[in-house]
Amino acid sequence: MMRTLLTTSPKPTVNELPKVVDVDFKKIRAVNDGEAKETMLELPNVDVVVISHNHYDHLDLPVMQKLAKKDTWFFVPLGNKDLLVESGIANVVECDWWDEYQVSNDRFDIKIACTPCQHFTGRSLTDRFKTLWSSWVLMSGEKRFFFGGDTGYRTVREGMDEETAPVCPAFKEIGEKYGPFNLSAIPIGAYSPRWFMSAVHCNPRDAVDVHVDIKSQKSVGMHWGTFILTNEPVNEPPIKLLEEMKKRGLDPNAFHVVDIGAAEDAKNLPTKPSNDDLLTLYALFKQATVGDCNTDRPGMLDFTGRAKWDAWNAIKGTSQADAETKYIAKVKSLQG
Repeated sequence: MMRTLLTTSPKPTVNELPKVVDVDFKKIRAVNDGEAKETMLELPNVDVVVISHNHYDHLDLPVMQKLAKKDTWFFVPLGNKDLLVESGIANVVECDWWDEYQVSNDRFDIKIACTPCQHFTGRSLTDRFKTLWSSWVLMSGEKRFFFGGDTGYRTVREGMDEETAPVCPAFKEIGEKYGPFNLSAIPIGAYSPRWFMSAVHCNPRDAVDVHVDIKSQKSVGMHWGTFILTNEPVNEPPIKLLEEMKKRGLDPNAFHVVDIGAAEDAKNLPTKPSNDDLLTLYALFKQATVGDCNTDRPGMLDFTGRAKWDAWNAIKGTSQADAETKYIAKVKSLQG
């Protein structure tokens, strides 16, 4: 079961076949497989394509060839470059996990990071595990997007209690290194039977764990509803996802799915505050609640403390009422 995500924006387009995601995150569409190829081929020029692995449902060479333009760059995990080059695609960058690349021109500036996940590869009976698989992180300004690729989270053997099953540590590492994320695409389908699929495909419970581990502020479920690959009912993944979010007391709107053919406005996604923003918030909050600072600054070695106190002293003299008004305005501006 697969899903296709599309975003539309005048900004640069990044394509994760068969998922297409724009770094400006303006709109997200979900389409079924019968519509997916036609929709992608109607796209304007694609600037950057990132590919998760070489399975046929994730790397469709005829579509890649048609998307490839003179200035289109393709990013692939290790071992996949030759496949594209032999198909006539010129600009291909092969990446190992944790590699980072900058893509810039007069229109945009994107940092792309190849990150781990838990899966496997192969396009025939003789090339299993001969190439790498990956998830991807895209960064543009203060916005960060995580594409989960095709992945499992925990390995549940037959008869094993899921609570004791080992989990993939990569997602917490990704969250620590690159999070929080404004938007993430996380797989939620193709998970039954668990003893067979758990190591390579997330179920909704696993997907919520990934959502939490990577510190995602907004996630969209993918990898369901297109190809019938496994035993669960085709519409079960989003139902189970909603149940899992409610079970954990999490906001269901923070991780949900976009209906096939529907569009969702995502232009006001939360943005990761800068250090200056956080210091300003701290100073305004302190001024609004306790008034002017009359205490000595922390010692020379307490650099974080010094920064906080310097920020507070910078607004010394601002009335508590004005500080409260500015604090509320600052919070609203960060919320978009």
